[in-house]
Amino acid sequence: IEPIYKLIENTNAYEFARIAAIDSLVALWHTKQISRESVLAYFDNLLTNNFNENANTGLQPWIIHSALRLYPE
Repeated sequence: IEPIYKLIENTNAYEFARIAAIDSLVALWHTKQISRESVLAYFDNLLTNNFNENANTGLQPWIIHSALRLYPE
């Protein structure tokens, strides 16, 4: 999971690769390889603590979309 997180957080990586990494976390949850809570906590952390507005604004909608696919409360 750590390499996926590093790709998502790498502002120099190709944006669509970062989006694919975000989607892969949802896929890993669907295949029961990681917990829903851990993915939602990571997305929450990205949106609240680790986001540099200028470098990551394009990813915010994708993170929110992916989080909604996990049926958050």
